[in-house]
Amino acid sequence: MGADYARPGDEVKKLEQPGVDRIRWDVTDVTFVPVVTFGVAIVAACRTTVNLPFEPHLMVAHPERHIGRLTQADYQTIIVHAEATSDIGSVIDAIRQLTCRPHPPNLTRRT
Repeated sequence: MGADYARPGDEVKKLEQPGVDRIRWDVTDVTFVPVVTFGVAIVAACRTTVNLPFEPHLMVAHPERHIGRLTQADYQTIIVHAEATSDIGSVIDAIRQLTCRPHPPNLTRRT
């Protein structure tokens, strides 16, 4: 949150030098939470600037609408809120189709 919003790629590169092991991005939509941070496009654009793992934290209503836009960014983990969707199983399936794992790890598919 303390980054220079005019230069997110440069800010991410600064984190690589001191030994950060991953970067978690709070992606918001002003619906699920009442603040805007980063959108999926910003996270994907910054992905090319460093080799650190990225973890998008989707603090958005209907995360299933955003999962497909994350395919270009090589994530290991995608964090979602079960209460943000009416079909968490579909969201989990979509995340796994990207060869990612949903987080938290104990998030399981509802039947």
